[in-house]
Amino acid sequence: MRSKSVRILFLKLALGALCLLGAAVFMTGCKSLFLHKGYPDYDGSIVGLPLHAPVRVLRDVNGIPHIYARDRHDLMVAQGYVHAQDRLWQMETLRRVATGTLAEIAGEGRVDLDYCCRLLGFPELRQRAAADLPAEETALLQAYVDGINAYIRERGEDLPLEFRSAEFVPDPWQVEDVFSFITLNSWMFRENYRAELFALAARQNVELQEWKDIFPSHRQANLPDDAYFEELRGLKVGAVQPAALSFFQALPEALPPAGGTNSWVTARGPGGKPLLANDTHVGISLPGTWYLCHLKAPGVDIIGASAAGVPGVIAGHTDEVAWGLAILPIDFVDLFVVRVDPADPTRYQVGERTLSMEREEMVISVKENEPTTRVAYRTIYGPVITELEPGVEAAVALHWYGTLPEGELDDRTVSTILRFMDCHSVEDVMRAVDTVKLVGLNFLAADVRGNIGWQSAGAVPVRRGYSGRLPADGSSGTMGWDGFLPFAQMPRSYNPPEGFIVNCNDRVVGDADPNPISNSWSAPYRHDRVMSLLKDMGEPTVDGFRKMQMDVYSPQAETLLPKLRDYTFRDPGAMEAISLLEGWDRQVAADSCGAAVYEVFLAQLVRALLEDEAGGNLFYYYHIPFKQYLIQDVILDRPQSGLWDRKDTPQKEGPQEILEKALAATIEFLESELGDNRRGWSWGRLHAIEWRHAGATSWFKRMLLNAGPYPVGGDATTLNANTPVVANGEYRPVHIPALRMVAPLADLDRMQILATIGQSGQPGHRHYDDMVRPWLEGELFHLPYRDATVAGTVDSELKLSP
Repeated sequence: MRSKSVRILFLKLALGALCLLGAAVFMTGCKSLFLHKGYPDYDGSIVGLPLHAPVRVLRDVNGIPHIYARDRHDLMVAQGYVHAQDRLWQMETLRRVATGTLAEIAGEGRVDLDYCCRLLGFPELRQRAAADLPAEETALLQAYVDGINAYIRERGEDLPLEFRSAEFVPDPWQVEDVFSFITLNSWMFRENYRAELFALAARQNVELQEWKDIFPSHRQANLPDDAYFEELRGLKVGAVQPAALSFFQALPEALPPAGGTNSWVTARGPGGKPLLANDTHVGISLPGTWYLCHLKAPGVDIIGASAAGVPGVIAGHTDEVAWGLAILPIDFVDLFVVRVDPADPTRYQVGERTLSMEREEMVISVKENEPTTRVAYRTIYGPVITELEPGVEAAVALHWYGTLPEGELDDRTVSTILRFMDCHSVEDVMRAVDTVKLVGLNFLAADVRGNIGWQSAGAVPVRRGYSGRLPADGSSGTMGWDGFLPFAQMPRSYNPPEGFIVNCNDRVVGDADPNPISNSWSAPYRHDRVMSLLKDMGEPTVDGFRKMQMDVYSPQAETLLPKLRDYTFRDPGAMEAISLLEGWDRQVAADSCGAAVYEVFLAQLVRALLEDEAGGNLFYYYHIPFKQYLIQDVILDRPQSGLWDRKDTPQKEGPQEILEKALAATIEFLESELGDNRRGWSWGRLHAIEWRHAGATSWFKRMLLNAGPYPVGGDATTLNANTPVVANGEYRPVHIPALRMVAPLADLDRMQILATIGQSGQPGHRHYDDMVRPWLEGELFHLPYRDATVAGTVDSELKLSP
């Protein structure tokens, strides 16, 4: 009897294995059947391109191209062609977002987003940037777009899956389209826009001191007075327009908040030369943000990470210098409140003047629908983002780079990217970045002569009469921008005596600095962890730096959790949570139960503290695990804060009650999501990464188009920063290390690098998601540089000819 049962069990297992094998074969077949059309040619010869001479494109087993051309013009044509081969749909999507024309191919659900992008002035920013370029740079950009257009013409209707699904062929590219990526990233790197929106939503429930507890800025911050906030609390203001939140609602996958990155460099590494590490943290997207490539022509030999739609290499190295980048969190978005005439809210007050808002009608094309018209109103500060309802006392206008009058901001970020081709020293890099304006960035560099340096760049507003942390009094007529901080006054360092430089988006100015740059710095935990690991490392190595990038130890937990020992809890759930946290090693590992308890506790604590102030809009206005230094980092040191008392209950709560509530809610949540068996609890079960395609609207399409889910460790404050944005109990990461790089200046031919999720943006392609597994495991690829080394890695060769 027992033998028969065993035979039946083995039969079932065998049948199950066959079914799984059949399913795998079926899925592979489906991908080949449905997706292969439109794939580019990696081998052979293509003729008829706008080139002066033939160009060789050598790809390795990871799909990384090494492009060899006879002059810069041809190099740019070939890079445009290659970018289009692998990422044309990504490039088209970014172009349409930046021009406010996404609804034309995506339908009515993107109308708000199109309206918002036009309201923010994205099209004008692109046009001005293109017009400001010198002739020689314009010629290189024209060559790049000529390469893109050559690929579009050559393919005809044999384009990637997304174009066939949307039933359109992209229009030819223009030079101004190259500026789409920079324009969008400028807005993505905004710092406290959401915080100012939170001020509007919660102003009647939050006092100024409570606001300072919610957004403390940094350790021991001496925050500005912001006295106008008290007046704002009493004003009747219309609701925030849905379009003002559209970037949070419409595209949570492709365009989440940005602002991460770790970068550090030591003067003495292997061979006595500098060693540089860089891992950029950006919103998860499919395909990824970065495209690895090598560009070589007479006088040019540059390799590293590029962005599809932009010529050149943004982070990498030439023959003598390597550089990486990290976000400089400049505060460049302000909200101005203007008093209006309640009988005619389009008339507003500025000083002694009464002004009329400019009215603009925007016609937005919508796929499979008639065009729709949206009406916008603009003030001298920028577009109005609140409803102009009868009886309102004030309106709110948005002010940022894109709302400035023409001529007030000259951005040439693309010029910097092109100039990297001619950089051969740290000083060259530091000089080259002076044209970066729209995106705040820290550049770290090292050269073969042993020099290391750091240069910050970007347009830092010089404010008059207000701090920028909270909505300003636009009707006073005394507040505004007086230009930008001169490049010569931007923070920098060259060959510091300590022999290393570390930047993790943390504060780079002191309390006495007349321009704080921002009041929304990243928490210091990543910076402090890098400093600690460098101190303990001894002799820096490439492998040691790679392991640092995968570190998931939580200095935040080590700082916060001991403060819970000041309280005694009686609720069984709270007591269990404390017990699990006490036994946790502070490693935010995917298989850790303690990490799951800690992360959920932080979210529950913030909800318990702020849900009564923010209501149902907590997710949109306040990302719970932001990288910034926020309420969870300071509230345990402020037991007298009014935020401890829930405004929606009759009794008065303090830290004891709120902490107990949050700890008990943590256990309840974990039981509901992960079951009653504590042995099955792990952070990775909640925190599973999935690259989601916008077209994956059914199980079959998800199977074909998505990658994941995969359990991962880390959080917003660990070096391996896989950041979840907590919404409706979901902890899926949406902000990840999208590029990891370690460059030894002793031998740049041995640079190690990885960019998720693959080189190709075409579903089913062999390079669509082949970098996921090494990314999960912390592996880096050797990216060869010398001709002889490159030759030994060639997997395919494509010849491009006139």
